[in-house]
Amino acid sequence: MRSAGPAATLEPMSWFLVGGGWAAAGIPGLVATPKVLGMPAAVRDRLLTGVPMRRVASLAEVVGPVLYLLSPAAGYMTGQALRLDDGA
Repeated sequence: MRSAGPAATLEPMSWFLVGGGWAAAGIPGLVATPKVLGMPAAVRDRLLTGVPMRRVASLAEVVGPVLYLLSPAAGYMTGQALRLDDGA
């Protein structure tokens, strides 16, 4: 079973930020960033046990959802997480 982790902070954060005209959204999951790729293999492998494809997402796989969150199309969205974790 997975914990909510950082995604659980999005809703309360959105209530705080929306008054200033900001939105809070996120994309939880393991993405092939230098920090994730620099993890000890044992740690990364343990985290990947909850991901059906057993791999991290490439930057190319997350760029579309990130651009959506930054676009006017997501202007009414706040306090949500777009799950890009292979359905885990």
